[in-house]
Amino acid sequence: MSRTNHSISVVSLRIILDPFILIGLLLVLAKIYGVPFSGKYIALSVVTMILYRYVSRNIEIFRMNSMLHTIRDVFIVWGVIISSMVLLMLLNNFTEGMQHFFKPVIFAWVIISPYVLLLSRLAVNMIANWLRGEKEVISAVIVGINPTSRHLIKELKELSEPYINILGCFDDRVDDRNSSTLKNEFGPILGSINNVAEYVRMNKVQKVYISLPFSSHPRIRAIVDELHDATASIYF
Repeated sequence: MSRTNHSISVVSLRIILDPFILIGLLLVLAKIYGVPFSGKYIALSVVTMILYRYVSRNIEIFRMNSMLHTIRDVFIVWGVIISSMVLLMLLNNFTEGMQHFFKPVIFAWVIISPYVLLLSRLAVNMIANWLRGEKEVISAVIVGINPTSRHLIKELKELSEPYINILGCFDDRVDDRNSSTLKNEFGPILGSINNVAEYVRMNKVQKVYISLPFSSHPRIRAIVDELHDATASIYF
């Protein structure tokens, strides 16, 4: 299975599973408390599914795979969903809306749900990685040395999958006086920006991250043009 197809399949599985996990948890809690799962709870389940699909797509979750990003995304999405439900209840009289539900069920559901979602994400990732076998190592280079590229390197190193091997950086403002210091922070300095295309082709680099200011748009355009016949994916 290719890396792209693998990513798409995992993301699709998460988007499909998560709403049903939330509804299943609500059903289990209703059973535990001896509350019939009908009428208002079915309506709540439908609203949850609709809101989850809408919010998850618009917030663009699942874009990163590190644990910190996963935790952040789960709590953001769940927070938006609960806030939306509260707003709907306020528009329809909050007290009147809540009296239709057994409060311990709802409170337990609100508190437990994000943690159950996190566990399901971990399980999906573990199963996907097991089915996939050995993780693919993807080679990458970064064009431009600045605070943005520093943050980018930190983010890439946090990724749990795939393993991204940052081969080094390209920049025109590097000399012998500071190259050793920059190497410790950014990795090997591979040359000037004019050397990017040649290096990418010779080393079959799979990803090129361009981290140049917007004022350098002509240079960015030139790099993209030079790499038009390369197989690397370009990000900027």
